[in-house]
Amino acid sequence: MKSRIFLKFFTSLFACLLILQVYADPINKDTNKQIEIESIIKLSLQFGKDTAAIKKHLAPIILQAKQTQDIPVLWACEMLMADTYSMLYDQTNVYSDGHYDAAKQLLNAGNYPELEFIGNLRQGYYHFIYRQISEAFPFFLQANYLEPKLNINKVPILVDHYKIIASFYSYIGNQERALEYLEMVLPFAEKASRERIDLLNSLSIYSKKLAKDEQALYYLKESLKEAETAKDSVWIGIIYGNLSEYSWQEGKVAETFDYLNKNIELSLRYNELLDAMRANLKLAQYNLALADWKSASKYVIEALALMEDKPYFLTYKVDALKCLAD
Repeated sequence: MKSRIFLKFFTSLFACLLILQVYADPINKDTNKQIEIESIIKLSLQFGKDTAAIKKHLAPIILQAKQTQDIPVLWACEMLMADTYSMLYDQTNVYSDGHYDAAKQLLNAGNYPELEFIGNLRQGYYHFIYRQISEAFPFFLQANYLEPKLNINKVPILVDHYKIIASFYSYIGNQERALEYLEMVLPFAEKASRERIDLLNSLSIYSKKLAKDEQALYYLKESLKEAETAKDSVWIGIIYGNLSEYSWQEGKVAETFDYLNKNIELSLRYNELLDAMRANLKLAQYNLALADWKSASKYVIEALALMEDKPYFLTYKVDALKCLAD
């Protein structure tokens, strides 16, 4: 009986010590703070453009953070509001600018290199998506300067943020740097996740831009394996579209068209209209090369119907109009 009592006592004591160690452990504390920051930034997925609902949700969080002088949480709230107004106005605006500035001011109170890094990235991307490239440049350069000083394990929403800086460097023509950023975070992406599928696909795209076709095809096939394991039909369709380029290069016309038609079918089924647009445009260009004017015209008109009146679509509209002119 006594042995059982002693066993229960030592078991309880061990559990208490373990709990105390977890809360005292700075690594665990950092992890919890990182999760908290991520959860706040990701609230935009839950509330979208509803500024009133977001402010109501954030009110007690901000009050508590101000009382405890929790700079990272206050910073995350400013980031969230900057994102929200960007979505609301669908362009750069004084409200987002104000929240980005407020977030930056908060970081002056301490040493937060990881938050400073992603703050620059997010503000740079904010200008980049509205094609204000000259305004975006200084933010990405500052992020690039800070990156070697980071503890990569402490960067909130790690993979997404490295994808942002990689996309910018790819846009300005520095594919090597884009590849480096994605290769750094590939080990952190969970197997058979959309995050990893997307990363591998992007690595393939950047490799192809460097004319590293063998490497590009390897990454693309790895991406397809992950998508098939995850049974992710949307990404399977996207990867089929990218594989079509290699089939076309090898002169496999039937296989090329089969890949792209599957791409369009899956994209439309899951409302991935942007990808369906790109696949239609590719089919138009390939039919144009085969002098099949009727089919080319059909696909380019379908591609145009899926385009929106936004800066992002400008290059695609140019390609579509060139197809029609030809």
